[in-house]
Amino acid sequence: MIEANTVLQYLAVVLMGLGLITLIVGIVVMIRKSFSRDISEVSKEVNRLAQKGILSEMNGTMESASFLVREMTSMLQTAMGIGCALVFIGAGLLAAGVLILLKLTA
Repeated sequence: MIEANTVLQYLAVVLMGLGLITLIVGIVVMIRKSFSRDISEVSKEVNRLAQKGILSEMNGTMESASFLVREMTSMLQTAMGIGCALVFIGAGLLAAGVLILLKLTA
């Protein structure tokens, strides 16, 4: 028969493993989205459109450029939010695992 302490030790190790994986995935998501090539390409196009709008005084071009800037910012914030949430969840799982192990050894 498996003892309760053994089950709790396995649970703590599993929680810590899941926490570590979640933490790493969150960090990777944040880094990957912040250095994304797509975002830099969009920002180059926005700058080009903005300059074209300024030179030719086209109102529609400026509105399109500002829309692209807003959408790009929103996309980056969403990815960073998901990454931050994963980091916090991972840290919480790691902390729960450590607390269970500390309670068992005390």
